[in-house]
Amino acid sequence: MDYISKEEFSSVINSSFTFEKNPHIGLSISGGPDSMALLLLVKDWIRSKSGKITVFHFDHKMRKNSSKEARWLKNFVSKLGIEFYLLNWDRDDELVLNMKNAREARYEKILELSKKLRVIHLMTAHHFNDNLETYFMRKKRNSCTLGLSSIPKILIKENLQIIRPLLSFSKKRLISTCNFFNVSWIEDSSNLNIQYERPRIRKELGDKSTRQLTKIKKEFDKIKKSNEIIEEKIKNFFLNYLIFFEYGVFQIDKNKFLKCSKELKVEILKKILTTSSGKIFPPRESSIINLIKSIQSNHYLRYTLHSCLLEINSNKILVFREASNIKEEKKIIPKGKPYLWDNRFFLYSKNFKIECEKINSQNWVFLKKYFSFKKTHLNFFILSSLPLIKIKKKLFIPFISLCDVDYDFYFKPTIPISRKNYF
Repeated sequence: MDYISKEEFSSVINSSFTFEKNPHIGLSISGGPDSMALLLLVKDWIRSKSGKITVFHFDHKMRKNSSKEARWLKNFVSKLGIEFYLLNWDRDDELVLNMKNAREARYEKILELSKKLRVIHLMTAHHFNDNLETYFMRKKRNSCTLGLSSIPKILIKENLQIIRPLLSFSKKRLISTCNFFNVSWIEDSSNLNIQYERPRIRKELGDKSTRQLTKIKKEFDKIKKSNEIIEEKIKNFFLNYLIFFEYGVFQIDKNKFLKCSKELKVEILKKILTTSSGKIFPPRESSIINLIKSIQSNHYLRYTLHSCLLEINSNKILVFREASNIKEEKKIIPKGKPYLWDNRFFLYSKNFKIECEKINSQNWVFLKKYFSFKKTHLNFFILSSLPLIKIKKKLFIPFISLCDVDYDFYFKPTIPISRKNYF
């Protein structure tokens, strides 16, 4: 049987990921063969690291037997001596029942609990077949080349490093692993429901001939390898020719940027604009190409794209959030509750409530009298992309004015600058 040995798994995970001493690993487990195989393999690996596992199971209540399955899984995990948390979807009845909502709710619940438990690594059971399906889905949507690289091994989501250690293993091998260790699993009927996109794609791939499937796999491997090369070039550019300022401004060496290939220029700007905007999805490639043409033909330029403002001069390109597109209303954040302001800045105080609001033209006149901006090189456009914060009746602007109150504030976008956080 073509099962995954403990030694093979350890070799893959140790060569692909870095952990602290005695790591605390969260596992998102559905109970299917993929996640049960992951549980078995991680259980043995964590022992060699003198670490700890915490299992999260999310009952989305979209299937009739989901509660019964959750009880079975809890019993199985508990017998292994592993900490188990059952998370339920407290949804409104009016909320549309679909996979996207369920997935978002699952991550939200896990993120919240992870913060309390101080879990910073979360492993999921995404595997090679998932990756191939994602590639095929994106191909059918005419995604750009880099977007076809599919599921990343590592994804940063707020306080969590989400890790997929099974991406090189097929579904068949995961099932074989469960069979070898004589472990049962839950069959999720929704995986066969073709009203959902992924099961529909899975069926479509399953209906193809061996020759057609081999061709798709070759395409996938070729694009994946090509994308890895592009990602490496992007990484090198960021490390050498990008300056990031903690208040959310990106500075690009214009001359070095213009010497890059067209494809590389597009991907560099795509990642920076997505990060700077606080959005999840990048701008259209056609829009970025038009921006590049403008940069090439103008020494000095102010340009707006993807809720970002770009200021271009003869030797540098500045990219930062366009203040007019910030939708944040005046908000009170209770003490001990973290908050991601504008999907870009992490804001937290253990001991005090925090009031924050946008800096705008209405309060700017007052702020100019309250704060001294003479020594700062930041213009109004950059300043207004930051929040005005009030703690214990004291006003301050992060990175600009001092505050003697205990709080945390730092740039932490929903999507980092790349698959790895380079700054």
